Amino acid sequence: MKDGRKMVSIIIMVLAITLMLSFAQVNIKKGLNNIGKLEIKEIFSSKLPSIISNSNIQIGMVLYAIATWLWLVALSKSELSFVYPLVALSYVFGVLFAKIYFNETITWIRWIGIFVIVLGVFLITKS
Repeated sequence: MKDGRKMVSIIIMVLAITLMLSFAQVNIKKGLNNIGKLEIKEIFSSKLPSIISNSNIQIGMVLYAIATWLWLVALSKSELSFVYPLVALSYVFGVLFAKIYFNETITWIRWIGIFVIVLGVFLITKS
């Protein structure tokens, strides 16, 4: 990536994609918390109507669809080896949102893992 403005716009787009993916996960998790634990056989049988009609799961799927369309744009404008590792930020946002929205306990070893991911993304943006 030689053009700095192009790189910044790609980074912003991928950041938006990762946020959408993370918010999609939050919504899907909220929906599943309402439905309860699932077994694989239930996904396509007894629980299917509950899954399809759950508004949180619907929002999550719409966010996934939008993120996928934006990903096509980002990928068409950049190298895969640059943009794909940036999606790792969705792991960072996922952990933060798990803490914020579900009050999940995040162990210190997970925080270290998050730091390593952020460091890796930082290094990639400098390449």
